[in-house]
Amino acid sequence: MKAFLLLALISIFGTFIYFKIQVLGDPNSHFNQTTRYALGKYQVMRDILGLHSYGDAREEYFSAGKPIALEVVEAQGTSVGQQALDDWAQYIKTYTGKDAVVFEDQQAQPGTLTDADIEKIASEKRTHAGLGQPELLVVYAQDYQHSGSEVAKTYQEFGIVLSDSRLRQVTEGFSQSFGQYLDSTFLHELGHQLGLEHNNQSGCIMNPEVESPQSGSVFTGFFTQTQFCDYELKQLNAIKAASN
Repeated sequence: MKAFLLLALISIFGTFIYFKIQVLGDPNSHFNQTTRYALGKYQVMRDILGLHSYGDAREEYFSAGKPIALEVVEAQGTSVGQQALDDWAQYIKTYTGKDAVVFEDQQAQPGTLTDADIEKIASEKRTHAGLGQPELLVVYAQDYQHSGSEVAKTYQEFGIVLSDSRLRQVTEGFSQSFGQYLDSTFLHELGHQLGLEHNNQSGCIMNPEVESPQSGSVFTGFFTQTQFCDYELKQLNAIKAASN
């Protein structure tokens, strides 16, 4: 009996090591394009294997059932505006096939948010997530402690953090393009949460320049795509197929 239990433990541990190595490997590998999606349907597997890089909550986002709760938490003194909220709900509908219900009744502290601040917001403000209820939390901060030149980032497998000050800094010479750039940035981060990686395809939303422009001076008002390109749509269709 002891030998059997020992063999079982060795087998389980070996399987975990194998899966973990695969998860950390090439994102375009057969494992990460098929098996990872299947495992990502289960919360316990996402927790055990750490399937939080650019999301992996694909089953909840793409499957039939309840609409997605789009929870927008804005810093005091900021507002994304009704047009952006309408746009974001439509993007979710277009690319997941699920309706989005928008909640915009909460505020975050002003100033620059730390990682601890964002964690606190995530723990306190996710009030509409429930059993079988997919969600997307958007923290619209005045600013946050960012890496390099990024203007936004994903947070775990359910969130997006946007910096109002950085978005405005990048578009200050083309203020008329702010709304489009805000949408473009949201869609870029949504793409990550749906499973898309960065690409260097010209004119594509997942180009890293959208998320991390090298400087405000490179923004010309022309790179404000607000829809996924054909290359990205093919990737999304493959993710949907693997998730169902």
